Amino acid sequence: MAAAAVATPGATVLPTGPAAASAVKAPAGKAPLNLLEIAGEANIVNYMKNRLRKGAMKRKGLEIVNGHQFAVRFFKQPTYCGHCKDFIWGFGKPGYQCEECRFNIHQKCCKFVVFKCPGKDTDFDADCAKVKHGWISTTYATPTFCDECGMLLHGVAHQGVKCENCNLNVHQQCQEKVPPMCGSDLSEVRGKLLLYVELKGNTLKVDIKEAANLIPMDTNGFSDPYIAVQMHPDRSGRTKKKTKTIQKNLNPVFNETLTFELQPQDRENRLLIEVWDWDRTSRNDFMGSFSFSLDEIQREPIDGWYKFLSQVEGEHYNIPCADPINDMARLRDEVR
Repeated sequence: MAAAAVATPGATVLPTGPAAASAVKAPAGKAPLNLLEIAGEANIVNYMKNRLRKGAMKRKGLEIVNGHQFAVRFFKQPTYCGHCKDFIWGFGKPGYQCEECRFNIHQKCCKFVVFKCPGKDTDFDADCAKVKHGWISTTYATPTFCDECGMLLHGVAHQGVKCENCNLNVHQQCQEKVPPMCGSDLSEVRGKLLLYVELKGNTLKVDIKEAANLIPMDTNGFSDPYIAVQMHPDRSGRTKKKTKTIQKNLNPVFNETLTFELQPQDRENRLLIEVWDWDRTSRNDFMGSFSFSLDEIQREPIDGWYKFLSQVEGEHYNIPCADPINDMARLRDEVR
């Protein structure tokens, strides 16, 4: 004999049987609090449909820097980082792209973008000179990458446009996204170094003072930089010297003096100065370089800030950093 169900005071008794669909109804204007209160498969399906987001998609997080809206993206073709000029490589989604101006960059470099997004806000600061680029349609004989979006300039002829003043190369569809700042050096791409170099007789003295704005090479957003100095080329490594390593720093202060006693065969070589990122578990990473000939050092000692260049460029020349205050003073003296 089946035991009779005893109802507990205050408990909700669910209906069973064919009449279940009409036995329980939710309060008017309110969604049911429990799916068990809905009787019948059809009602359950309708209830779940009403709970769907009706095609709404959750927007992924954006990294916003100076008006740029950087979204994570996977690049299907070789692409350069717009900040450090190295390849954006890796699996998954290794880089960011601005949704407004299509500026491509490493995830680790996005926080170091110093210019405003031209696709988002074209109202540049008053002290920022607005100089338009002189674009010319150009046919490139060698593979060339866009300096705006970092992607390859495709095609056989007239693949892109080139500024006749600052030699900037971009896609035709990207030229409207380039800020009107022709000739302006917004930042040192690889950073800069303050040093003093003097040559007296056969003694070459190199004072390494400090570096600034170095590119981040580690996942923590920093680098472990040291300065390597040698006569180039020197395959034997006889003249190679380096400073101490300063860990987790993008603006290291070295204050070290390196002295070289030159041999007759060194007179035709160049003084090569490089910055490297020290790694504990893998090979050290190149960050930038520049060089001087001994003739220019002998004419006048080197004193000031110099930009770090790529490995190929740095072996052949150097670029001093602009000093607007001293340059204006020098011009006034020349006019007088």
